[in-house]
Amino acid sequence: MPVRTKDIPELDTSYARDVSFPIRFTEECDVLLDEDQEVIEQALQMITFISSGSVRLYPQFGSAAHLVVFDQLDEGSSIILDTSLRTAFESLESRVILDKEFIVDESADELKFIVIVPYRIRVTGELAATRLVIDRPISG
Repeated sequence: MPVRTKDIPELDTSYARDVSFPIRFTEECDVLLDEDQEVIEQALQMITFISSGSVRLYPQFGSAAHLVVFDQLDEGSSIILDTSLRTAFESLESRVILDKEFIVDESADELKFIVIVPYRIRVTGELAATRLVIDRPISG
């Protein structure tokens, strides 16, 4: 069932993000939102791996995940990572609903943070999850 854009007041169309491409319309002439899970996962990865403030003319794009790459995974760094990603996703990606806790873990060799992000696709209500692997610099 298509979602009418007027039913989503926080939708930001200034950059035409979240809109399906090619652009499609409902019978009521409202623009359809993209529901392709692969496209949504790519958007979540871009938000994760771009540092906020680094995109010229769009400084709010990105996340603060880079702030914890030098930290050991503990409760504090896990909370910082979860909060920074959740804040970025909620403000930049209106195609998803984040209603479950993120799972933050460390790889066996401790060179990567692994974050599992469960979400629902707003248009379909379908449950999905993406796995984000954040590489940590090798100290030596």
